[in-house]
Amino acid sequence: MTQTRVSLCPQCDACPEVVIDEASVTIGEAGNQARLSADEWNVLVRAVRAGELREVDDAPAARAGRDASAGPSAAAGACCSRG
Repeated sequence: MTQTRVSLCPQCDACPEVVIDEASVTIGEAGNQARLSADEWNVLVRAVRAGELREVDDAPAARAGRDASAGPSAAAGACCSRG
């Protein structure tokens, strides 16, 4: 299986990412990562697809996007210094 990489930030490639390979899935960034086995990842995917998990409405980026004083780029680049 080829390794699959998905950035969690559309603004850059320095923010957290999801890396999927044959045996595991790693989520995060250097020094701050969570590793799931293939079975654990599959449970997570099934839970998302079944609607058991939902978006977090009170995430810092979501709050910044609702805060008019945060500026227009706050929600788009909230996860990195490049936004």
